[in-house]
Amino acid sequence: MLFRSNPAGQLLLYDIVGPSQLQSAVRLNATAFTLGRLVGPAVGGGLMLLLGPTWGILVNACFYLPLMLWLWKAPYGPAFRSEPRAQGRAVRSFRDVFGAIKDIAGNRVIVSMTLLAGFASLFVAGGYSAQMPEFAHDLGHGDADLSYSVLLAADAAGALIAGVVLEMRSFLSPRPRTAFVLAVMWCFAMACFAASSSYPLALV
Repeated sequence: MLFRSNPAGQLLLYDIVGPSQLQSAVRLNATAFTLGRLVGPAVGGGLMLLLGPTWGILVNACFYLPLMLWLWKAPYGPAFRSEPRAQGRAVRSFRDVFGAIKDIAGNRVIVSMTLLAGFASLFVAGGYSAQMPEFAHDLGHGDADLSYSVLLAADAAGALIAGVVLEMRSFLSPRPRTAFVLAVMWCFAMACFAASSSYPLALV
């Protein structure tokens, strides 16, 4: 089941699978999200062409209904936990937020991964997706409808293939250094894409 990569979804994922399978669950969840990015535009476009905008958007919204029904009886919460877990304290004020920051300040892994995710979101994130039509136009495609969709599909396909390979072969142990190296490679790939003047090269 797919959860968007927001804090609430990540906590729910942890509660369902537990610490022993958390890394695999996060990878599979991210891969499923990427698969949605790959297939979603094609399915949505087909629905709008087939049913029109109003009914197409309604049917698209109904795709979330199975997830909502599953969450109603989802296997999470104290009744489904096989091991005792520490109860988290409630956040009642900014003092509690600063207290949490103080608690994790000595954990280099948590701090480094938080900073890595924060900087990646600040400087790159998914902002390039909204610029894909302009990229396609600059690469010599005046009618960018299909061209930019293919660029988005290539982006999602690369992430999907990487996620499947990493999950099946257990490549690259989950360490902070691995995350930083992959983040640097990703930024380098994005810079090469932005500097490319060839549409086939941009797809690669």
